[in-house]
Amino acid sequence: MKRSAYFIAAALMLAAPFAAHAQTDCSAVTAPALPDAWSAFARPSPLTAAAKAADQPEIKFGQAYALTLVPAAQAEYVVAPKMVTPGTFGGLVMLTVDKAGVYSVAIGDKVWVDIIRDGQTVWPAAHQDGAPCGAIHKTLDFQLDPGHYTIQLSNAPAATVTVEIIAK
Repeated sequence: MKRSAYFIAAALMLAAPFAAHAQTDCSAVTAPALPDAWSAFARPSPLTAAAKAADQPEIKFGQAYALTLVPAAQAEYVVAPKMVTPGTFGGLVMLTVDKAGVYSVAIGDKVWVDIIRDGQTVWPAAHQDGAPCGAIHKTLDFQLDPGHYTIQLSNAPAATVTVEIIAK
């Protein structure tokens, strides 16, 4: 076997697990149980996210929300997201933090999440993917000080997404 054939075979073997994960058929899989910290995620309350900051509803810690989003092109973001994909959805909600600490945001779909305070983006300290076929797509940890924050959601593939924020 030629040397290039060995490289191709090795590359295919390394890529196989990733291809299998990308093509997981979740219809035949029992969703994994939610961790205790995220138990409210299974019982979200309906809430409509705002298209602009002046109208944003406030969300509370430890409560999951099934957020109805607007077409992303209609959202007036406080800080422009990295990118807004045509045909996706987004919106804004407010969060008030009373005590400095690490707070974790769980999101139920592939959605871009920005947390904004005083016109500045707060970057996540950590990012974790959710379990394959699980209700939580990813979690993001943020170090937040006391104050009011805007949570901006963009590039959601659907008009509704589940979100929950907890103190760690």
